[in-house]
Amino acid sequence: KALELFQQAASKGSASACVALATAYRYGMFKLPKDDKMFLKYAQLAWNQKEYYAGGLMADYYFQNNEYKKGWKYLNEAVKWGDVPSKMLSVQSYFYGVNGVKEDEQKAIRMMTEIVSSIQYEQTLQYAGVFLMQARDTALVDTAKALEYWLMGAERKYGSCCLYLAEHYIIVQDYEKAYEYAMLAQQYDDSDETGGHACR
Repeated sequence: KALELFQQAASKGSASACVALATAYRYGMFKLPKDDKMFLKYAQLAWNQKEYYAGGLMADYYFQNNEYKKGWKYLNEAVKWGDVPSKMLSVQSYFYGVNGVKEDEQKAIRMMTEIVSSIQYEQTLQYAGVFLMQARDTALVDTAKALEYWLMGAERKYGSCCLYLAEHYIIVQDYEKAYEYAMLAQQYDDSDETGGHACR
C-alpha cells in the first residue's frame, strides 16, 4: 500500500515521494529490487525540484562507484542548500580522507563545529564528540569539548551519545558512570545494535 501511495504521489510531482522511491530502489525496500537506473531516475526528479536530500543520496551513490567528481558536484550544492546529512557526509569525507579528498582533520572539525553550533541533532552531537576525541592530530583533541557534546546529547535522550559516554568512562575506569550511561543508552534507544553495545 505504501509503495502504491509513493508511486501515485511521485507521478503527480511530489519531490518527497521521489526521494522515497529513489531510496527504495537503492536499497531494495518495499519489496522492490535494487535498481540503480530507477534510483537515479527518481533521485534526479527530486533533485530537479530542489529536494536537498536527493543530492546527498546521489553523492553517496557516485562515491560508492568511484565517480568522485560527479559526487562532489551534487554534494557541494546540497551542502550549500543546507542539507544536514549532506553536510555530515562532507565532514566525514575530510576527517577520514575518503570519497576522493585528502584527509584534513582541521577542516573537518571546523566544519563540524559550525554545524553543531546551530543544529544539535543526534548525529551532529555524536560525531562532533567523536572527531574531537579521536583526531589523529593530538593538537586537535579536545576531550572536555567532546564530553560536552555527548552530555548535551544525553540530556536530549540520544542513545548513541550515551554509549560514547559509557565507553569513555570505561576507559578512565569510572565504572559507576559507565554503567549509568550504558543503561541510559539502552533506555533511550532499544535497537538491537544499541542494546548489544550497552550489554558489552
